[in-house]
Amino acid sequence: MRSLVASCIFYTVFVRIGCCRHKRIYWTIEWVFPESNKKNIYDHRIPSSQPLRQSLSTRLATSLDLNPYHAHGATGCFVMLKREHMPANHPPTFVDLTPYLDRALVEALRGEAVIEFPTLYVWTARPTEGVVVEEKVEIAAVKAEEKGRQEAGIEGKEEEGEAEGEEEEMEEEAEQVEQGEGEGDGNVVVVDLDLEKMLDALNNDLGGVRESEAE
Repeated sequence: MRSLVASCIFYTVFVRIGCCRHKRIYWTIEWVFPESNKKNIYDHRIPSSQPLRQSLSTRLATSLDLNPYHAHGATGCFVMLKREHMPANHPPTFVDLTPYLDRALVEALRGEAVIEFPTLYVWTARPTEGVVVEEKVEIAAVKAEEKGRQEAGIEGKEEEGEAEGEEEEMEEEAEQVEQGEGEGDGNVVVVDLDLEKMLDALNNDLGGVRESEAE
């Protein structure tokens, strides 16, 4: 549950979503194609992790009456999110999501006001008359979160590299000891000890000590 809350924490308006038993988040998208006869199309159960470009490509592939959009494809279209709660006397205002088409849907919409589901307008050319197009402004919290993930990934790689380096050094030192190449002024000498000879020598020493004590 905590992960679901974290994924929606930056939205300014409640978003209507659906969940399956595997706790995946799904969206409904309203597509508006002003240059086509079939203007409004609804897609349901869009995974939040699916890139926005893929969602648009699927819609264009399954709708045969979306001319002239087919000639441009998803890579040649401009996708705008309609901004909600604008004054009645204000021209329609849109947020340009075209630079974010390769991001997951939840990432592309993060920080934007959405009511029930996002309404996305698609044009074959950037609109210039009768509408206001704004650039998407990523809020500082989102940037800080992405920067933290990147830094955590870099630090993790550095720590992993240091651990691998220490392990390699230990292996090299072990090999050097086995080969008689230890660090320091002298070399490490590996000596084969005869236990029987050592015991005989100890017994002789103990016997000599006892005889001296008896005298």
